Amino acid sequence: MGANMGCSNSKKMSNEPESANSGDSTPPKPSTPSALDERLPLSQKQKYLLLKSWKGVARQISQCGKTMLIRLFKDDPQLMAVFNQKFRHLRERDADVLYQDAILDAHAATVMEALHEAITHLDDSAYVMKVLHDVGKMHQRYNVDPGVFLKVEKPFLTAVSEVLGDRYTKNMEEIYTITIKFILQTLSEGSTMALTEDEEKNLSRLWRPPGRVHKFVRPEKVAAIVDAEAAENGVH
Repeated sequence: MGANMGCSNSKKMSNEPESANSGDSTPPKPSTPSALDERLPLSQKQKYLLLKSWKGVARQISQCGKTMLIRLFKDDPQLMAVFNQKFRHLRERDADVLYQDAILDAHAATVMEALHEAITHLDDSAYVMKVLHDVGKMHQRYNVDPGVFLKVEKPFLTAVSEVLGDRYTKNMEEIYTITIKFILQTLSEGSTMALTEDEEKNLSRLWRPPGRVHKFVRPEKVAAIVDAEAAENGVH
């Protein structure tokens, strides 16, 4: 996922979904099925468990994002070229050095912001689909192969499991697997969707990190890097 992983992001204002903040341990009541339910076969109880579990990941969101990307690049070093020329300098570095790299840190922040936005708003199908499709569309300026998104599944699950430790049970593994498959498949779809004339003109700004996990990442730095890359590539 490029360093660009506005649209309707102003729609959501709270840092976390209400169900994750309320302190009420009762799972939310089932809502009317939406189009998203057919593609994301999670019950309301599973969504509730996902939100509770994701709070633990969000507390270490930076670590999780960097672990995910480092694992992705270690599994397939050629992907660094997909993620901008700037990442080529990381190829020969060990994990300890990679964790300290500012560009990788900022990119991981953007990626995790997008994942956080999707996971914490799964009950709003229209919003989630738009966010993911827009993020996927943004990768068209890098000519990213749609299959690249799907390669993130294993590194993501590995990173989440390392953050959660014993809390990453078989049940949670199943829930996270279903969720990340849906997210990555939708991103992949977006990367092949036809663009409107307006989208082509504003491709670098279809989605901007809203900073919902700003306690753990620095969206200002991320936005600056996104803008710098847009200027470097002649995209305005």
